[in-house]
Amino acid sequence: MFQMNVPKYLWSEAVLTAAYLINRMPSRILGMKSPVELLLGQQEFKVPPKVFGCVCFVRDHRPLVGKLDPQAVKCIFVGYSSTQKGYKCWDPIGRKLFMSMDVTFRESEPYYTKPCDLDPLLEEFSSVTEGDCREGGMKELMLKKR
Repeated sequence: MFQMNVPKYLWSEAVLTAAYLINRMPSRILGMKSPVELLLGQQEFKVPPKVFGCVCFVRDHRPLVGKLDPQAVKCIFVGYSSTQKGYKCWDPIGRKLFMSMDVTFRESEPYYTKPCDLDPLLEEFSSVTEGDCREGGMKELMLKKR
């Protein structure tokens, strides 16, 4: 969470993701088997592991999306679905949680360029807001391009 500058309001998703990964990693105590392997008899991950908090693009399958409209939504990777095979991705702009397999990842790129602590609903109490983070990131990118 710290390296990718993920806001604290996504802490619960980070804990769920950590539990998901820990339950699927082999342990010496269990004879190099994972807890899931001992319980269910299978060792594989449903989906390959990805970096928590990285930028991802979720394909937009709504019927209203036309040929010339953006075909994907920029999101933050926040974990793995517990009910179906897929990734959980949070769209902070649209405030939607997507669960999909049709996701493209940029694992080395954080969504936020600066640390953001609070939800945008609480921005009146914070000096650093989600909007400031995005604007600051854009300014940094523009300076790097020059």
